[in-house]
Order: sequence, then C-alpha cells, then structure tokens
Amino acid sequence: MKPTISAIVALAAGLAPTFGVSDDRPGYLPRDVRAALLPGLRVQFQPVGQRLFDVRRDRLAATFVKAGTSPTPFLPPGRFLVQYDGYLRLRLRGDFDFEVVGDGTTVLKLNGETVIDTSAGKSKATGVALLKGYNTIDLLYESPEDPSRNSFFRVYWSSEEFPREPLPVDRLWCDGRDETLQRGLRLREGRELFANKLCVRCHQPEVDPAAPGFVGLPELAHDAPSLATAAHRLEPAWVARWIADPPSLRNDVSMPSVLHGLSDEDSTTAAADLAAYVATLKLGQPATPVEASEERLEQGTLLYESRGCIACHRVNPPTEEDEAEADRVSLHFVAAKFRPGALAEFLQDSRAHYRWSRMPKFEFDAEEAASLEVFLRDRAKGELDAVAAGDPDLGGERFKKLGCIQCHAENKLPPAAPHRAAIDFDRLDAGCLAEEPTKLAPDFRLTEEQRSAVVAFLSHASRETSLAKRDPAEFAERTIRAVNCTACHSRDDEDGALPLLAADEGELGLLPDPIPGITWVGEKLYPAWSRELFAGKLDYRLRDHFRARMPAFPARGDGLATGLSMQHGFNPVTKPTFDYDADLAGAGSAVAAPQIGLSCIRCHPIGEQPPTAPEQARSTNLAFTRRRMRHEFYTRWMLFPQRVEPNTRMIRFAPDGRRTGLSDVYDGDARRQFEAVWNWLGELHAEERERVDDD
Repeated sequence: MKPTISAIVALAAGLAPTFGVSDDRPGYLPRDVRAALLPGLRVQFQPVGQRLFDVRRDRLAATFVKAGTSPTPFLPPGRFLVQYDGYLRLRLRGDFDFEVVGDGTTVLKLNGETVIDTSAGKSKATGVALLKGYNTIDLLYESPEDPSRNSFFRVYWSSEEFPREPLPVDRLWCDGRDETLQRGLRLREGRELFANKLCVRCHQPEVDPAAPGFVGLPELAHDAPSLATAAHRLEPAWVARWIADPPSLRNDVSMPSVLHGLSDEDSTTAAADLAAYVATLKLGQPATPVEASEERLEQGTLLYESRGCIACHRVNPPTEEDEAEADRVSLHFVAAKFRPGALAEFLQDSRAHYRWSRMPKFEFDAEEAASLEVFLRDRAKGELDAVAAGDPDLGGERFKKLGCIQCHAENKLPPAAPHRAAIDFDRLDAGCLAEEPTKLAPDFRLTEEQRSAVVAFLSHASRETSLAKRDPAEFAERTIRAVNCTACHSRDDEDGALPLLAADEGELGLLPDPIPGITWVGEKLYPAWSRELFAGKLDYRLRDHFRARMPAFPARGDGLATGLSMQHGFNPVTKPTFDYDADLAGAGSAVAAPQIGLSCIRCHPIGEQPPTAPEQARSTNLAFTRRRMRHEFYTRWMLFPQRVEPNTRMIRFAPDGRRTGLSDVYDGDARRQFEAVWNWLGELHAEERERVDDD
C-alpha cells in the first residue's frame, strides 16, 4: 500500500515544530512568541528522495510550480515535498468547512488533527471546530508523480458567515524565530542584493544574463541609467555632488560612493573632473525649456496630488525625516538636477534612459509634463553651488578606472565590461563587502545585516544554479516592494498611503479616488490581461472618472503578472473565456436592469453607455469584466464584496449570502442570479468569443 504523504514527509525531512502553543490554554501564545510572529506561513521545500531543503515564507496557503521547473531557486527541478506550518488566528471560535483544490497529494492538519487527506480521497472537511486565538496549521503537499503535470494546490474555507474563499492573508502567521526560516530569508536577501547592486557588472558571473534566451533571475538584467545624453539632461553641479556624496541629494540611493577613499580635497577635484567628462556626453538634442505660468503651476499641483506622486515623494531635504513617516523619496534637489525642459521630458518617458527605473511610467502628455515641471521647480528648494571647472580628459580616465563604465552607457551601446574579476570566495569580507570598503572598491553603504546576507548567498552551494533560475512568485513579491505598489494600493493589512497623504499634505483638498486593493489580485485577474495592464498596453481605461492613473512597469510587468497568479495557486497561462448561455444571459440582463433589477448601470458604465450615479459613486466598466476577471473570484465578490475589499462601495446584494431582494428571478436565489449576470457579461463579449472560436 502506498504510504500517505504525512508518512513520506515525516520520514524524509521530519516535521518542523510549531512553537509556543500552550497545552493548558488552547489558542494562547506567550508574549515573546507573539512578538516574533511574521505574517504568512513558513514553507519548507524538499526534493523527493534527497536530503536538500529550502525554507521561505509565503503569504498564502497555495502554490503553483510549472512542470519541469524548480520549486524554489535553491533546489533542482523534479518532484518535491512541501510543508507549510504556522498559525491560523481567529477572533472568535467557530465551525468552518475546508477544501483543497489541486493536483498532487495534500494533507491538512489543524491543531494536530488531520482534517483533509487527498491520498485517502478526502479533499473536503465540514464542521471543523477552531479555537479563539491561535490554531496550529500544518499543510503537507507532494507534487504529482507524472513529471509532465504542473504542481499546484489551493486551500479554501467557508462558514455560515462567509462564502468559500482562500485562507485570508491577515489570519496566517508563522514564528519568525525559526532558524531555518531566518537562513532562507537571509539567502534571498543576499541573492536580491547581488543582483540589484549590479555585482555582475564588475565580477565574472557564473551565469551570463546577456546570453540569448537567458531565463534566470530577472534582476540580473537590471541596467543603470545611461549617460549618453547626460549633458542635455543633467546640471554639472548636481552631477559633481551626486558623484561625491549621493546620500546628500537623495535619501533612497542605489548609486555607490566611488570616491570614499580620497581626501575631501581630492574627492572634490575628482568629482569636478568626472562632471566635466559627463558634460561631454551630448547624444541627441537639448530639451526645450518649459515656460512657467500660474495656470501650469495650478495644473501641476493637481497632477502631483491626484496622480499619486505625493504618495512616493516629498520635497523636504533628504537628510530630514519624512513628516508622514512613509520614507518617501526626497525631490528637494530635483530642480537642481535637471536642465530646463529635461524634467518634463523625463516625466513623459521615465524609461528613455533607464529601463529598470523604479519610477513608474506614467502616460503624461506634453502639457501635463510641463505643468509638473513648473510645480516641482516651484516646490523643490534645494540649491547647489556651482562646480569648479574640471578636466574632462582626466574625468574620462577616472570614469574607466573607478568602474563607472562597467554600469553606465556613454552612447547608444550597452556599457562596456572589460575588467570583470572573479569573486575571491576565500575572502568574502574584503573589497566592497568589507566593513570599510577598500579604496578602489565601491561603497554601497551596506549594513552589517546586508553584508551578512550577501556573504551567506555567495557561500551557498546553490548560488550559481539559483542565478540561472526564475521564480515568478518570489519575483512578484520583490517587485511589489521595489516599485512601492502599496503607496497607492492597500494590500493584506497595510493600507495604501495615498489617501491619508493627500488629505494631510495636499493643497487642493481633493477627495482621493477609491483605488482598489491588491491583496487578491493574483486570484482576481487573468495574467494575460494584467500583463497588458502592467506593460501600459491597454487601449482603454476601466475607470474613466478616476483622476489617478495606473502606471506601467515595462521591465517588470510580465514577471509580476505571472508571479501574482502563481502565488495564488493558478496557472499563469490560463486565458479568459467568453462563453455564455443565451437563456441565462437573458435572465442576467433582467437581474442587472435598472429599476426592476439590481441596477448595475447606476454605478457601472457598460461600454460607451455611462452610469447614472454621481461621479463619486461610479465604478469599473462592466464591458471589460470577462476579459480580466476569473469566474470564481467574481462569485465570491458578488456574494460578499466587503469580505474581499473592506472599504468597497459595492452593495452586498445578498446580506445572508443566499437571497437577494429581487424575488422575481429564480425566487431570489443569489448564486443563480449572479451566474446569470456572468453569462450576460459574456454576451457583451460576443465578438471576442467568435474570435476565440475561430482561433
């Protein structure tokens, strides 16, 4: 008889203990344990039949691994075992139903009791009693035996109070004191730093990110700003100060200090020489200066607040604290940085010189960009002394000697990298990883924890193979942090910063747009649609009435869309369907109808047909629903929207989760009515359905 997955995992790796639960006080955790909790679950991966393992933290009790790929960057491809463990925290005790969906074998244990074991044919459990407080959760998963099948699972729960949904992110916790988890997190931090600090530009990589078809760690393709047109864009005084002391101009700096080994006098001279050399890089044409006016200043103020700039930026000096405690990037010296008109050009295309810039790509037209430049020049008060005349020839020599040429392009070609050195793995505490970097090594101002993380990564046996692997789920998490998605969007238990900042610091008293949360975006959206959204390729807007605009992240968009889907346990290649039943669609039209139905058209536009509600009550255009939204998310949204998005203005049409007030259709049965509306939404996509059928 084939052993159960629990026996397999126990024999292969042993079960990691869940710390701190009291036998005397079920559901209680001591204060020191609660203080160490991290959101999400601890996850241990292990290849079948091998003693290797890797540990990380996941937000959700779900996963998706494409057939033939590695479950994590630090493990080989092939069949694998996974254990998720942690706590499921409840405010009140209650009875709940659980269900596992997936391919492979899954065992779910709650408070030590097995409630689901798919190897025994049991994928559902009803009436599971959970305690108030912390319930231990252990989930064991074994990938399919057939190597051609994808590995995935998702865990759902439901109760009398709410419909079937994934386990909520804000209810899952794990013990941050676990040493294997700490090592796994440190490895990932080191790998990320190694890529983002562009280490491969100076050190001989064990994998080549420039090779055709490279599919490894995406950030290895990270570029640095091109200097080919720098003379037309950047003020020499700013360039000199930036080279000499980057943190004095910006509080969030990736540029290393390259003159730290020189005396103050020699550093000033070297910076002037380098600035003089940069001033010779004149590819292209100078920008057309922007003419200031009161009208443009007013428009720029509106754009700065309504488009979300205020959520990521502040204008006080970088050396001062952010008054909003949001650690926003200072724009105090932005007027001193850009030549007249160059700031407007940058705002129109923030990727023209830096593809991996964290600055989103907004679709500002020429007049909007000009207005923002006028506003920023009015508010950014930072001034710099004129730089002493430098020697451009000496600057050019320094540009090569100091390694600037390794990262920054001087023309249309990629930067040269003629001096890559092998990493001395016997001396990882030297060079740029030394506590005080040596004279010719760049100083990245790494903390002790960051240096330790990089050393841990470089010392790991799988460092080389991990760089050649791409884990979209982990990439999506890094991207959300890197581009600061939560500046505007709420996620998990973190509210978006924009509404509060607009209210506290805004000059115009604007009511912020109700920007949707992204907690469930990987479950909600088809990746085929979100890829276009993140790349800025959609030719329509879902919310024409919003002043805020969703920006684009072209270098990161594809991986972000793919990874978000996989985080939620969904196949990232699944495409939307537009099939519908004509009879159901007819009933759905009646359900959605104004006056006699639920009156969807009151708040939602449908194609070119505008809604009837005031602007502040308007929502997404329903004509695009089936292009972007998965059916199962639609169902739970319709049954209990506030459960999905606590601050939504969407009405809960079925307060008891069963019946709506519209008794004339299906006797008020909410699920049947909402399914009919789904078919009616499919009817709106008749042309797209025909195109899919033709393909």
